Amino acid sequence: MLDELNIISDINSHAVGNPRAFADACEKRYNSAIGGLADIIPHHGENVVVMLAGPSSSGKTTTAGKLMSRLSENGISAYKISLDDFYLEEKSAPVSSDGSPDFESVFALDLSLIRKTVDDILSSGQSDLPLFDFKTRTRGINPRRLSLNDGDVVIFEGLHALNPVITDMFPPKRLFKLYVTVSTRIYDDTGSVVLSRRDIRLIRRAVRDSKHRNSSVENTFDIWSSVINGEVKYLFPFEDRADFKLNSFFPYEPCVIRDEAADILGTLSPDSVHFKKCLSLVENLKKFVPLSPSFMPDDSLLREFFCS
Repeated sequence: MLDELNIISDINSHAVGNPRAFADACEKRYNSAIGGLADIIPHHGENVVVMLAGPSSSGKTTTAGKLMSRLSENGISAYKISLDDFYLEEKSAPVSSDGSPDFESVFALDLSLIRKTVDDILSSGQSDLPLFDFKTRTRGINPRRLSLNDGDVVIFEGLHALNPVITDMFPPKRLFKLYVTVSTRIYDDTGSVVLSRRDIRLIRRAVRDSKHRNSSVENTFDIWSSVINGEVKYLFPFEDRADFKLNSFFPYEPCVIRDEAADILGTLSPDSVHFKKCLSLVENLKKFVPLSPSFMPDDSLLREFFCS
C-alpha cells in the first residue's frame, strides 16, 4: 500500500519500474481521501464549519481548495476563510522572550474579530472578511463579503484552526475538524531515517519561500526553529482533536522534486551556520531516482511548492 511505502529502495524501484503509474497512484490516494471527506462532511450538520489545520508546508491551502472543488461537484457550495487574514498588525502583535514579534502565537490573531466573524456567520450567514497584506503587515477589508445559504460549508484554514481558543467559539455540532500533515518518514534499508517528516516540510518550505515569497534559503532556515517551536506549543497539543487526519506526503515526491529542491538548497552559502544541515538534505535527496516534473498533474498539491 502507498501509505506504507517509506523505504527508499522501494520508492526507487517503483520510480524505475513504471513512473507514470507510480505518480498516478500517489495522486489518486490523496484525491480519493479528499473525495471521501467531501462525501461525509455535508452530513455532519447544517452549515458545516470545517476547521482545517496543519503544520507549515503541509499543503493546507491546496487541500482546502481541492475540498471546495469536490464539494462543489457534489452540489455543495463551500467558502474558505484563511485565519492568516486575521493577523494583528505588527505593532499589536505579542512579543517573544527576545522582544521580537511572536507571529506563531494564537494570540497574534485578532481573536475579537474572529469572534465577531463567527457570530455573524452563525446568526445571519453573512460577514465582512478581513484581508491581511504580508508585505506591509497591515490589514484591510476583503472586497468579498461572505454570504451563506442553508447547507453551505465554510472552511477555516490555518495553523491554529484546531486550537480551542478558536474552536470553542463554535457549537461543537457544527464543526468538522481536519488535520493535514506529512505523516511519513523515509528510511534506508538499514532502518535509518533518510528524510524525516520535518525534513520533507522544510524542503517544501525552502523551495516555496525562494520561488514565491522572495525569501532566501538562509532566511527559511533561520526562522525554521521558531516555526517548529510555535507548532509544538500551539498546534501539536490539539492534533488529536481532529475528526480526520490526512497524510499529504506523496511517495513519488522525493523523486520528482529532487533536482529542483537540490538546486535551490544549493544556493545556501557554505559560510552559513545551516550549511551542514542543508548539505545533508541535498545528499539525501540525491539518493532518489529522479523523475521529470511532468509527472506532477497541474492540480497536484506538490505544485503548491514545486515546479509552478
